[in-house]
Amino acid sequence: MTTAIFNANTAAPVSRFQAVADQISAFIAKRRIYNEVRRELQSLTNRELDDIGIRRSDVTAIAREHAALKG
Repeated sequence: MTTAIFNANTAAPVSRFQAVADQISAFIAKRRIYNEVRRELQSLTNRELDDIGIRRSDVTAIAREHAALKG
């Protein structure tokens, strides 16, 4: 049987690892949102983008901004 030993010396590395894992998870979630928004906007025609007031050159920036707000 394995017994977990927990003391002040082992808590810090575990919490740092968890913090890094949380940051990676957040990055992946934001990247997923970015890819989804960008893909959706890129699939629109120039006319459809013009109807909603977006230039094709702004799609990447809009996707990045949306991911930052939602993530």
